[in-house]
Amino acid sequence: MPRLHLIDLEYLGQPGAIAAHVLETDEGLAVVECGPASTLPVLEAGLAALGASLGDVRHLLLTHIHFDHAGAAGHVAAASPGCTVHVHGFGAKHLVDPSRLLASATRIYGAEMDRLWGTILPIPEHRVRPLADGDRLAFGGLELRAIETPGHARHHHAFAVELHGERICFTGDAAAAVCLAAPEFISLPAPPPEFDPVLWRHSLDRLRSERFDAIFPTHFGRMDDVNGHLDRVQAALEAHTGRIREWMDEGCDEAEIRRRYRRWFEQLADEAGLPPQARGFYAKGSVVEMNVTGIMRYWSQQAEVAAGDANP
Repeated sequence: MPRLHLIDLEYLGQPGAIAAHVLETDEGLAVVECGPASTLPVLEAGLAALGASLGDVRHLLLTHIHFDHAGAAGHVAAASPGCTVHVHGFGAKHLVDPSRLLASATRIYGAEMDRLWGTILPIPEHRVRPLADGDRLAFGGLELRAIETPGHARHHHAFAVELHGERICFTGDAAAAVCLAAPEFISLPAPPPEFDPVLWRHSLDRLRSERFDAIFPTHFGRMDDVNGHLDRVQAALEAHTGRIREWMDEGCDEAEIRRRYRRWFEQLADEAGLPPQARGFYAKGSVVEMNVTGIMRYWSQQAEVAAGDANP
């Protein structure tokens, strides 16, 4: 009988930040999310505690290619020649040749790249399986199904599976990030250039329609109150995009919007009782910077589209 294990990758020493989900079967392991390469030793230790190793991984399923979810994928593939890596078709080429991702990330993180993400390895093309919406993987008595869930990124899938009579879903970032110690606080990752709140609303509707018994956000852990959580994510989506739109309409420059957003974001964390030890991941300054950039970019694009429609 297949079994599910959660490995806390303890990213940068922070418990409850990034999870790898391991499905243990008689045919080997299927792993959903591998985390960044900087946490590879923790992943290996977690597998060893199960009596397994990277060499036992037959399938690696990635919700999307951002480094906190997929950075160690090349290492997993190198350690397990029999492993197939499954990822959205839009992201597959970047696993085969990660040079563009690395160049973009290095511009942002600079000398911090290795500490944050570790070394990123390419994956041979024949080892990468591009997925489309509805594609299935039958393995070890399980059937995992890809669900198209853009919004955070256009190259995003959630993965549904039935296990021990429960319908569950590994949601990646489609259900945002949540600290189980303060589930009312939603850390909404809105990175440029692909953040799209309209698509994200559709993804939330789709996840609701599936009527899952539980969901497993990569950040972090099992959520049984599925509809309640998805409703909180949608409310956060409206609130975050709405606040920044208001400040843009007021004529605030980007620096002022960052200041206002940071104060508001910290206030939300205080009101929800986010523990101090969790702030280093769920309410850190880089989340603020990313969200302001991503949301402002979205609204600026919408204004350009509206202007073009008004002046055919």
